[in-house]
Amino acid sequence: MQPPKRPSKACDACKRSKRKCDRLEPCSQCKRANVMCVFNTWQTTVSNHKVQKPEINPKKNPPPLYKEEKVSKSIDESQLGDSKISIMRDYSSIDIKDLRRVNYGPFSWPSLLSSDPMLSNLEQYILKRRPNFSFSSYNSQVLEESKAIHWNPNHEQGTRVHNRMSYKSAFDNSAVDVMIAVALPPRSVISRYLDYFFRTLYQLLPIFDETDFKSHIFKMLPDDDSPITRLHATNKSQLARAGSLIVILRFTSLFCRDRNVEERDSILIEHPISISIVEVALEILDQFNLSKYSTIEVLQFVMLVKNYHRFAPETVDGVDDCDANVSLDIAILMAKNLGINRDTSHMRSVQDESSSMHLMSKIWYLLFFWDIRRSCISGIPLLISDSDYDIPFPEYKEGVKNVLDESTERRCIEAFQFLKSYCMPLKKIVDLSLNLKSAISFVELTTLIEEHSKLLRGLETDIKTTTRQPDQSFSLALNYKPIIYLDTKSCFMCYYFLLYLHCEKYCDKNSQRFTEVLEKIITKDITLMCKFFFYNDVFYDLLSAPSVEGAVQKGNIVMTSLLLHRKDCSNHMKWLDTYTKKFVTFSSKLSKEYCYAWQTTKSQIFVLDLIASSEFNAKEIQSGASEDKKVVENRPLFTVESLSEPSLSEVDNYWINYFSHFGGVSDLTGDVRFDDLFYSPAMFLPGTKEN
Repeated sequence: MQPPKRPSKACDACKRSKRKCDRLEPCSQCKRANVMCVFNTWQTTVSNHKVQKPEINPKKNPPPLYKEEKVSKSIDESQLGDSKISIMRDYSSIDIKDLRRVNYGPFSWPSLLSSDPMLSNLEQYILKRRPNFSFSSYNSQVLEESKAIHWNPNHEQGTRVHNRMSYKSAFDNSAVDVMIAVALPPRSVISRYLDYFFRTLYQLLPIFDETDFKSHIFKMLPDDDSPITRLHATNKSQLARAGSLIVILRFTSLFCRDRNVEERDSILIEHPISISIVEVALEILDQFNLSKYSTIEVLQFVMLVKNYHRFAPETVDGVDDCDANVSLDIAILMAKNLGINRDTSHMRSVQDESSSMHLMSKIWYLLFFWDIRRSCISGIPLLISDSDYDIPFPEYKEGVKNVLDESTERRCIEAFQFLKSYCMPLKKIVDLSLNLKSAISFVELTTLIEEHSKLLRGLETDIKTTTRQPDQSFSLALNYKPIIYLDTKSCFMCYYFLLYLHCEKYCDKNSQRFTEVLEKIITKDITLMCKFFFYNDVFYDLLSAPSVEGAVQKGNIVMTSLLLHRKDCSNHMKWLDTYTKKFVTFSSKLSKEYCYAWQTTKSQIFVLDLIASSEFNAKEIQSGASEDKKVVENRPLFTVESLSEPSLSEVDNYWINYFSHFGGVSDLTGDVRFDDLFYSPAMFLPGTKEN
């Protein structure tokens, strides 16, 4: 893509506001006014489902601080000596408020903030001036107030999301009617949704048998083809299937509108699934006691909810807190209680069909890989040990399948093989390093990371050379490539950042070497993959975006820390100034699609504008001085232009308006408003094809 040309005259935005410019490069008027232009805002057009392609600032990057050939090799082991670090003991945090306690892993953003004295002092410095500020979002209070207003039972307009289920009695064996305020599409459309799911997204969630699931679902649906406002469940297993159906419909509705999707079904496009449906699913989930022995159907439902929460654009908890609705610990405990982790082929008393055994194997190893990913993202130790299971790894065998299309089953196994090749080496790293009672040497940790980085370099090459093939069927193994790459690089960035903080604490000369490694990960690896995400048309945005979101957020935290630590180094100031702006731009693009990215963008803009201001007292942060002992000298940390705020006003209006109408409809038979249906921004990503 060619970078846009620099405008020679004042742009329209400058003429109107005389203050801000919405172009990538300063126009003549902005240049004279010394105004920095961050990015060109792209608009969502509801009427024709078109948007403009986002633009990334084409400004030349500053020269790297590191020598490529030096950093490409492992860090000199002789200089590291016998230094050791206990990551779990020294860098994981626990948030305690009265009796409320939350245990965060060392890679989660609260732990990263508390691990660095500079960032902790910065947070306290901000809280003195803005008591309600939060690094994750200083908009959260607005969102909560907005939702509370709408969910007021005395509110004149709309229907509350909660209390939408009616029961004849306790569950026992009595039938249950699940009432749905926003009607589901007719039976024929639901059938097409399920066909689409099992043809594509089944590779992401291979936890059902297609024939069995569909047969039970259609028993709950009416025989006619009218819109569905209730699902008739005869027992708890059917109720769990009803919840699974709701989540499948909503997630598939988002997926089939991805800008890079090839197979567009006009019928599904015409019947979007409301965000309100998810609240009904959560209401159903509350009916089950997940701490007790349960059924396969309930476990499948739990895994669906957890998966949806990870990818949903409206999620406000972020990638570090994807256990908000249902914990992975619960899902794994349920699987163990059900014996899904066991190989039943040698048990005389158990007669397990090969297709059933194959399904159990896929369910268990999906949980196994989710466990590794959570450790990679948050730093929480693994829940599943090698001694916890003996069920064989899923393999493709002709005639043994859980979906009607055999090619889909084959692609599903390919995705498992891909995860195995990249997650197992990562499992070794987190197993050795995330031990609460032992420390790991710098040499051993950096050697393990470097060995795995060699594997990632091959993956990076594959990603760069991947092109969209005509009539290419959906392949999850292909779409896992950028996800695995970004999640792993973010994990390694957190490792090196904690090693850097350890060296800073003990005045170790190796801190500079770890700074160079961090810069390489930020400027080369993460930046490259983020640009590839915005400009390519190969991978599905709905699947890759959460990994981009997490990498950008943690990259912002690391750069803010380095900005505070390295204030006297002009070279560091130059590249930090460039890449902090670049990462805020990345995040601002995502903020139009993902609520959590919107929150973190606003937060990061506030922090960087504060640091760049003349009122900011850097020495107070670096010394941890109190307000009474404030040092007289105040000067901005940025050595070049301060950050100009991206135009997020329309995004602010969008998300706040969305939450203010969360689940609201005038009536079941009337017209449903645009905000009620919540056409997710993920449906209108840059470059969306006209439906």
